[in-house]
Amino acid sequence: MNLTKSKTVTCRLTSPDFEELSGHARQRSASPAQLGAALLARQIRALSHPAIELDLSPVGHAVARLRGRRVAVWVVCQDLTALHGDTKRAARQLDLPEPLVQAARRYAAAFPEEIEQDAALGRRRIHEDLLPEAK
Repeated sequence: MNLTKSKTVTCRLTSPDFEELSGHARQRSASPAQLGAALLARQIRALSHPAIELDLSPVGHAVARLRGRRVAVWVVCQDLTALHGDTKRAARQLDLPEPLVQAARRYAAAFPEEIEQDAALGRRRIHEDLLPEAK
């Protein structure tokens, strides 16, 4: 449950932009205000963490990934944990530039619950995909 207090922001959209927002909101059974708030929050996060993108998973959950690499932040964090936080070794192991590994670490520190949820979902999907007879 999110206990963060919310604040109201007022903005103006052109009529075509509002109509497009409203259409997308209807498709998602949301109000334009709800979808607008979610989009704005995602964009603010992107400004703060430019190396991270939120990618919609097949089950509708947005998974944090390294921009342009398709590697989930939770996977990077799993390797960092196994390597006792050694970003150089994790970067070599994952074939990533070290700054991207550091960016994943910063994002995970800012949103630990989200990364835990991504990891649980990711491990479950790997288990289901690799061991279909376990269903």
